[in-house]
Parts: sequence; C-alpha cells; structure tokens
Amino acid sequence: MTVEEMRSYLVKNNPDAEIKFIGAGSDSCAFSVHVGNENYVYRFPRYNVVFDQYKQEADLCNFLRGIISAPIPDIEVHDGDVRFAKHKMLMGKKWHWHSLALSPIKQMRLARGIAQFLAELHSANISAFNIESKRVDYVKFDEIHDMISPFLSKHQMAVFKKKFNEIVNKKVPKRDIVICHMGFKGKNSVIDNHGNLVGVFDFGNAGCHERWRDLSIVRKGGNKWLYRQVIRHYEKLTGIHCDRKRIADVGTVEHFIYKRWFFEDGSRRISDARAKELLSKVFVQFYHLPAFCENFLYAMMTLHRALYGTK
Repeated sequence: MTVEEMRSYLVKNNPDAEIKFIGAGSDSCAFSVHVGNENYVYRFPRYNVVFDQYKQEADLCNFLRGIISAPIPDIEVHDGDVRFAKHKMLMGKKWHWHSLALSPIKQMRLARGIAQFLAELHSANISAFNIESKRVDYVKFDEIHDMISPFLSKHQMAVFKKKFNEIVNKKVPKRDIVICHMGFKGKNSVIDNHGNLVGVFDFGNAGCHERWRDLSIVRKGGNKWLYRQVIRHYEKLTGIHCDRKRIADVGTVEHFIYKRWFFEDGSRRISDARAKELLSKVFVQFYHLPAFCENFLYAMMTLHRALYGTK
C-alpha cells in the first residue's frame, strides 16, 4: 500500500477522526488518529515479515506489562485485507538526549527513569517468554567485504576486519543475554513536564541480546552527564558492574546491524555514500579521533575509490 492508500483506508473507517501522517521508517508507516477524546497510533507494515513482528511485539508488551513500571503500549494486531497494528498513544512530551541539560533536576529524573526501565526490562525471565530477534544482529564481515573494499586500503581493511570481528564475535556471559529494547531514545518514549519517563513504545526490534547494547545507545546520545547517571543508577538497581569498555565497543559497531545494510530479501539497502558515512563514523571511534574527522575520512574514501576502486 502507498501512504495515500493507507490514509484513505483510515479516513474511510474513521470518518470523524483527525488523521495525521507521523512518518515512514525502514519497517512501517505510521499515522495518528484522534477520535473523540482518544488518540491512537496506526502502523502499516512495509514488508510481510514486519507484520509477524507486530504480533511478537504485542505478545512481548503483554508479557512485560507486569514487569515494567513505565506505561507501554497495549497493541491490537489486525490481520485482514488491510493489515496493521493499533494502540492508544502514550501521552507525554518527546525529548532528545540534551533537551534537559539546562534543568539538572529534571535530567536526573530522566536518568533515573531510563535506568529503571532498562533494569526492569533486563530483569525479565527470558526463559518465560520465547523471543528471538535476528533483525538487529550484526552483519558478518564477509557479507559486506565487497561493499566496503573499494573505499579502504588493504591496511585499513585489515584493521577494520580485526577490530570488527573482535567486538562482534566476543563471547558474552550468559547472565548478560537479556531482553533488550534495541531502540530506546526520545523518539520511542515520552516524559512529563518534570522529566519523569511516562511511556516507552516501539518494541519492534526487541529481542534477546547483550545488555550493553541498550546502554550503548544512551552513550551514543552524547550527553556524558546523563549517561554517567544512567550507569550509576543502573548499577545500583541491578547490582551489576557496567562494563564501560564493552558498552563503547558495541556502540562503535552498532551501525553494522544487518537491517541497516540489507533488505529482508538479502538485497543491498544502503548506497555507497551511506556506506562511506558509516565507515567514517566507525574509524573515528576505532582511532579515537574527534568527530570532525568524519568528513576528512569520507573524502579520503571517495578519493581512494576514484583512484583504486572498481565497480
């Protein structure tokens, strides 16, 4: 279905509603539907596999509702001529990693809310809920070798391969395999006017992964104070010492999850420009360079492709 066909379906079935297009992600197109005093979110899958993901997400939210104190969606999955997922909108304010930087008390409340949400989520008994997500597994080096080799010298390829494989193939202790949200940020949660976390949604990529991947997303937000407070409260709530180096490492390669590089059918998703952009980001972190060096590395990769690369 096109976006206009989705909108037409919603108008037909909700004639008195106010309908707004929220946006299109890699998996879904989303609309808000205001009916009476209620606001709903409708999501339409872009691929068949995404609809199965909706079902798993609905089951997971039902399982977690008694474990997580923050409100999470109660998802209805509709399987008919038109397939979609629907839930009441969680009300609150959107935020970003630095939005409360000038309000220390509010930012502290947000840090506590993030830590509590992740601690509760990671405490869920994974043996009691059968959840498996391969959609956010890392790519294998061999899968992207031909895509990135035109931009890198032999030495750079060797460095990338060594560091990449060291990170993604590291053996993870069993206790660190937990249910992860895999996308916690301001776009997927809301706060109140006091900085309290009052809703978390979009569990579509959730699965059993290494706990540090959730915390690496907080670190990548760039608010060092907020990150440190989340870590401090997370350790206090869980009694687990956070492996800060591992958090940094998995954050470095988070750009290399399978769904960012390939479509569901295995065909290539990203352009050469996007590949160079992601490589620039990871090399800046591998070599501990300042962020402004990304543009320089991007230019060097472009030049290398022009001089030595092949189609």
